[in-house]
Amino acid sequence: MPLTLTGEQVERLRALVRSDTPDGFEQFYELIHNREMPRHARVWIDFVYDEWNGLNRDVMAEAFRGSTKTTTFTNDFLAYQIGLHPERDNIIIQSSDESANDNSQAVKDMIDHNPAWKLLFPEIVADETRGWGEGGYYVKRLDPDGGEAGYGEWVRQASKFPTFVGYSVTSASIVGRHPTGLMIL
Repeated sequence: MPLTLTGEQVERLRALVRSDTPDGFEQFYELIHNREMPRHARVWIDFVYDEWNGLNRDVMAEAFRGSTKTTTFTNDFLAYQIGLHPERDNIIIQSSDESANDNSQAVKDMIDHNPAWKLLFPEIVADETRGWGEGGYYVKRLDPDGGEAGYGEWVRQASKFPTFVGYSVTSASIVGRHPTGLMIL
């Protein structure tokens, strides 16, 4: 049986998720996956925010294979930050093109198809006009009424680079790039 929420409950969830805090991310994770976030992943996220609040934006998580690093950071934390800051550009750098494309596709699929995304960030959608494929994925922010009246202004505010894109470590496309959002290696 599907969960039914009142408008007030939806607004409270959105407010928590949009707080850009460890609690907000944890709620995002749990709604996106329909399960609790692993405790060790919460420790990682607390560390990230502690570092960010101390103005250290360079953070590294080292953990064993299969520990959910990719799910937590490359897919979910990246998507979370896109929902919060859709005007920024983000890069995923992986060991191979295949891996970079797979993880970019996971973020794309979340934005396109995940009901929790649509509940939490209904105004952040694919911008197929600018690009929505392996060459880079652009999102746009819809007006509060769901329309595109401010699209020209949105394009002027947003980065000229894709909202997110995946490259291999050997790609020449990463040379000289300085993302305004996340760079996930």
